[in-house]
Amino acid sequence: MPKTMLSFAILLVVGLILSSCGSDDPIVPKPVAEDWTWSRTPDLNPTDAWASPDGDVWVCDGAGQVARFTGASWIVEPTGYDAKLNGIWGTGSGNLYVVGDEGTVLRRSEGSWHQIEVGIPFDILTIWGTSADDIYVAGRAGAISHFDGQSWTRTSFSSHVDLQTIWGTAPDNVYAGGEVSASGQGYLARFDGTGWVEIEQEFETSFNDIWGLAKDDLYFVGWGRIYHFDGTDWTVPIPSQSASYRAIAGRSASDIYVFYGSDAMHYDGTQWSSVQGWGDSIVVDIVTSTAGELVAISPDGDVGQTSADSWQALVEQNSTRLDGVWGFADDDVIAVGSGGHIMHYDGGDWIRQESPTTNYLDAVWGPAPDDVFAVGWNGTILHFDGSSWSAQDAGTSSDVTDVWGSSSTDVFATTWYGGILHYDGMDWTLMPETEGHPIWSVWGFSASDVYAVTESGFVLHYDGAHWTVLPDRFRLPLRAVWGTAPDDIFTVGYEGGATFHFDGTSWNVVDHGGFESLFGIHGNSAQRAFAVGVHGHTLRYDGEIWTVQENRTKSRVSVLREAPAVF
Repeated sequence: MPKTMLSFAILLVVGLILSSCGSDDPIVPKPVAEDWTWSRTPDLNPTDAWASPDGDVWVCDGAGQVARFTGASWIVEPTGYDAKLNGIWGTGSGNLYVVGDEGTVLRRSEGSWHQIEVGIPFDILTIWGTSADDIYVAGRAGAISHFDGQSWTRTSFSSHVDLQTIWGTAPDNVYAGGEVSASGQGYLARFDGTGWVEIEQEFETSFNDIWGLAKDDLYFVGWGRIYHFDGTDWTVPIPSQSASYRAIAGRSASDIYVFYGSDAMHYDGTQWSSVQGWGDSIVVDIVTSTAGELVAISPDGDVGQTSADSWQALVEQNSTRLDGVWGFADDDVIAVGSGGHIMHYDGGDWIRQESPTTNYLDAVWGPAPDDVFAVGWNGTILHFDGSSWSAQDAGTSSDVTDVWGSSSTDVFATTWYGGILHYDGMDWTLMPETEGHPIWSVWGFSASDVYAVTESGFVLHYDGAHWTVLPDRFRLPLRAVWGTAPDDIFTVGYEGGATFHFDGTSWNVVDHGGFESLFGIHGNSAQRAFAVGVHGHTLRYDGEIWTVQENRTKSRVSVLREAPAVF
């Protein structure tokens, strides 16, 4: 049966302050990021950042603009071109480059911007160099071009490869990383000073960023995994998880940050630890300034910077982060989140329920109040029988990201590269043909009509017998899926508010005029649906058009379900 449809939308806010909700069990404080201060760029949605040798920090955005932070204020500088810009790099303010969609490369010299031709007609996603006469740009279809100070020379890898990041330690040690688009697996190539050589290593994740301190101390991050290369061997320093590792940089070998969503992992030279508390700033890039500090940017205009002499808590100490909600009535709502927290709303108060896990819980669903499932990291699946929660054997250590079912004996759970699990009322089993995808969300109409969407832009469909990957592949991360009928399905993502609609024949881009990242979508009819995301961003669909709705929160909203009026 479809997900329960009731009358009023509950917007479950990540970072919701619960200590004032009458709980008998106070919320345990979570770790907070203190060594950072945040500001906002004026009228920009940054996509990449670069720290210049003169101390300024430059960012580019999706509307053909750049901005420079002088340490005291932001100065916006239109380029005169309206292309979506994806990367920025230079040797100084007088020799600065930005790259973007449809082969766009712009150079700033003598205070003005000029377009240059590098021989690539495809979207260019990244730029990096060692000097003014040693610059690389790379992008889709395996295209890469090099500038030697006189001219640009194009080199191509397989057309099935999208190159998303390029970085190196020296002119003879440059790496280009990305994704094999047909499989979603990672791709790496290295330039050794004479030519490019593909690295013959099976990587289970596409690559978003590269950073290191030396040839024998390099990190490569992507969807769900962090790889380390010591010059000889490849290792995975922490277990894979349902996290979109987007950016990495550090101040030293014992002070490294990896950002995923609005959280981060920190390495102190001995161990990695989770550092939560970045509010709703979803970081997409991080660089090291000439002063040795880190600068992080989000697509919503937030810019954070470390400061050796400034310690400022960014969030309330008494908060917990919640990522899943499900309700049966106005006095029976369940929410789950960080630390294995399970909260129940009885119509008056939120009360914590005893949880058998401390693992992060991502989602919750159930066909009845005495038959509820919650899922989360490290293969966690919990079941509630109306009295207590107990752990079930998922048969996998992969993070479980979402759960949905058509009945109590037909439940689907998605995992991060571990495939899709199915519950028949007795046991969880891995469904064939589903491994190898970083899956975020699952939803369906019946036992023979189920959809799942992935971080790598794939849509999967189950017909009751087999899962198939639909031919339409979006080159944007997809976070949630929902619909009212087989010819009326929506999926949303968190890059520029990406939204797509399926009309029974084809998928089409939905132009709702928004650019905020979206994390959830749900509704109760073809004329009443909502999509939610960062900064409390809420869109409402009336069957014809999407409109922005006022929301009382500025926190990230990650999931939305229909339920009776609770607040």
